[in-house]
Amino acid sequence: MSYRTRETVVSMNGKKILGTLAIVLLVFFVISQPGRAAMSVRSIGTSLAGAGQSMIDFVTQLVA
Repeated sequence: MSYRTRETVVSMNGKKILGTLAIVLLVFFVISQPGRAAMSVRSIGTSLAGAGQSMIDFVTQLVA
């Protein structure tokens, strides 16, 4: 196995480990504090909706 291949494998394993860890922490957060988790998701959704509306307003003003 060449050096580049080993580096790629280590990088891929690191990404898998970090992804799995993030999912485990997310599940733990939802199980341990469901109300707070729901508020966080609602807040993120509101922020994304606001950003989307801003983009729509920008494009509307651009073509008007």
